[in-house]
Amino acid sequence: MSLLLLSVILPLLGGTALAQQQQVIVAIRIHGNRRIPADSIRARMFTRPGDVYDPAAVERDFNSLWNSGYFDDLRIERQASPKGWILHVYVKEKPTIREIKYLGLTSISQSDVLSKFKELKVGLSQESPFDPTRVKRAEVVLKELLAAHGHQFATVTTEIREIPPAAVSITFNVKEGPKVKVGVIRFEGNKKVSSKYLRSAMTNLKPIGIPHSIILENLISKTYDATKLSEDAERVRLVCDAWGVTDLVTHELAHKLDMLNGPANGFPPLHRTMNRHAWTDAFSRAYTDLRQRIARGDFAALDPYGATNPAEFFAVASETFFAAPQALHAHYPQLYQQLCAFYRQQPLAV
Repeated sequence: MSLLLLSVILPLLGGTALAQQQQVIVAIRIHGNRRIPADSIRARMFTRPGDVYDPAAVERDFNSLWNSGYFDDLRIERQASPKGWILHVYVKEKPTIREIKYLGLTSISQSDVLSKFKELKVGLSQESPFDPTRVKRAEVVLKELLAAHGHQFATVTTEIREIPPAAVSITFNVKEGPKVKVGVIRFEGNKKVSSKYLRSAMTNLKPIGIPHSIILENLISKTYDATKLSEDAERVRLVCDAWGVTDLVTHELAHKLDMLNGPANGFPPLHRTMNRHAWTDAFSRAYTDLRQRIARGDFAALDPYGATNPAEFFAVASETFFAAPQALHAHYPQLYQQLCAFYRQQPLAV
C-alpha cells in the first residue's frame, strides 16, 4: 500500500517541477536597436532571466522602457521553448538630433537661446532623442525670449529634415519683425497724482532720461516687455494707494493689461505658467454668478458695474482683489487664485 502511494506521488511532484520550470524566463532578446546597447535596454527592465513569468511584471517593464523617452515604438512578446519562456523586446528608436540651426536670429545669440533652454529645462540639444513636444516647447520659449528683447511680433516656424539612417536636422526659421519700444506712457483719470509722479514709480518700462534732468526726462525709450508691465502696474498702484486713489487706477490699469492682446474682453495675455482653461472657468463662473445676483437683486461681493461685460468684470475684479481681497476670496476663491497668479501678488498674506 505504501509503495503504491509513493509511486503515485513521485510522478505528480515531477510534473509540478516541470510545469514550474516551463514558466521560467530563460532569455531576454532585444530587436531593432541601433544606437542604444541591448544591455542598456535590459538594465531598464525589472524582469531577469530565471524569474518566473509574470504578466504584471512584463507590463511594468514595458512602462519603464516607454517612459525612458528613447523609443517611437515598443512591444514585448514571449516565445515558448523547451526550457521556459523567451522574452522578445522589439524597439524602434527615436531619431537622434544631429544638428540644430537658427535662421534669421540676429537680436540674440545662440548661446543665450541655449542658456534659456537649459534654465527652463526644454530638453532640446544635439545628440538627444528627437521629441516633437520638446520642439514645440522650444518654439514657445524662443518667442518669449525674443519678446523680452522687444520683438513682440516675432514668428518662429520649425523645419525637420531626416538624415538617414536614424537622425534629424532641426531648423528654426525666425522672423523677428520690428523691435517695439515704449513710446509714450499716458495716465487717464488721475487728478490727485501727476502723471510725472506716477511715471517715476515705473522702473521697467519708463523711458530713460539724463539723470536729474527735467527737460530730457523721456530721452531714451526702453524696449517693451509685456511681462514687465504688470510689475510696473503694481508699483503705480502702491503710489496711488498712498494717495487714496487705488481703485480707479487699478481699474484703468486692468483695462490696459486686458488690451495687450487685442480689444478688452476680460482675457488678458496670461503668464506662461498659467492655465487658460482654469482662468476661463473661474472667470466665467464668477461673471455668471454676479449677473444672476444683480438680476435677482441679491447682495453682490463685486461692484454691479462688473456685470456690464467681461472686460468691466475683469477690471472690477482687479479692484476688489487689491481693495477687498477677503471679500473676493470668500465669494469667489477660484477667481482670487487666478488673480494671485496673474498679478503675482498675495494680498491676504500681507
